[in-house]
Amino acid sequence: MNKVLRAIVMASLAAATVAAFSVEAQAQSSRKAYCRAVAKQYADEAAAGSTAQGAAGGALLGFGAGALFGGRGGVVPGAIIGLGAGAVTGAASGSAEWNQNYWGRFNDCMAGN
Repeated sequence: MNKVLRAIVMASLAAATVAAFSVEAQAQSSRKAYCRAVAKQYADEAAAGSTAQGAAGGALLGFGAGALFGGRGGVVPGAIIGLGAGAVTGAASGSAEWNQNYWGRFNDCMAGN
């Protein structure tokens, strides 16, 4: 009888341990999903407009360089080239900024901040 009781107690402890780990894993998974959503929203808002700003800045610089070095006929091509270069640079800069903001906010969230 003592062996049966001991087996029942051990099985109950094992089941309780498995249940506790399962609840903890589920809570951690929910926390990760929540933090991913928070970090994505934060990064999207923080990096909004980087590409547009880069394109506008590039177009302005290209316009100026085209006018300065190309004379009257170089203004439009300079602006177009500057627009393209500014868009590419703005997108690259925006992507790096987005990643930095995302991972910073995600890590803060997972740490409970």
